[in-house]
Amino acid sequence: MYHYVRNNPEPTDRIGYGLSIEPVLFRAHVAFLAERGFTSMTVRDATRALTRGEGLPSRPIALTFDDGYADFFSEAWPILRERGMTATSYVIVDLMDRPRYLSRVQVRLLSEAGVEIGSHTFTHPDLTSLTGVRLRREVAESRLALAEIVGREVESFCYPAGQNNEATREAVRAAGYRSAVTTVHGYASAASDLAALPRVRVYGGMGVASLASLVGETPPDPAIWSAFLADRPAP
Repeated sequence: MYHYVRNNPEPTDRIGYGLSIEPVLFRAHVAFLAERGFTSMTVRDATRALTRGEGLPSRPIALTFDDGYADFFSEAWPILRERGMTATSYVIVDLMDRPRYLSRVQVRLLSEAGVEIGSHTFTHPDLTSLTGVRLRREVAESRLALAEIVGREVESFCYPAGQNNEATREAVRAAGYRSAVTTVHGYASAASDLAALPRVRVYGGMGVASLASLVGETPPDPAIWSAFLADRPAP
């Protein structure tokens, strides 16, 4: 679970820093995953394989990016594309075309290039506080709005701040999504509730050593990864 891929523009913004991975460090993350033989998948393809009992590729990993920030298009996607990797971008529909966020044109181009576009609602509310028409709008209508933009069915959903309960999970199922991701730490499997998939969070400044631990890998070779091994503390 990534958010921004950027150099944090406000050094005193601790929240922003906690959500940000510098592009040069993200490139190291991607290179390390490639070195260890991970195969990237969209959440859509991973959950399809799980539900249909199909074989998964060797060492599958789904890279997800929350909120639909513009730097996914300018920074993260070119790095992923160089390595033949893909991802799922969860977009807040009403924030498209605003400063710092993806434009509708960029979202369409990403989808055409093989990136999965998932819904992160219209306005990023706490869904557990909503009922009825408001809940349906944020969940079901955001799916339809994104489908019009990308020209294909939208299958994946992301709960804002991970907040969900049985009512929100049922709204996701009723809307026609095949999966929804949370902020609960863990690894998805065939036994997981597809309406409440766990993820592992990448925090700001995470070095390659911490990334390796996060995905269950042995430590990186310091001789190769020395420049990117340690976490980078906030200013």
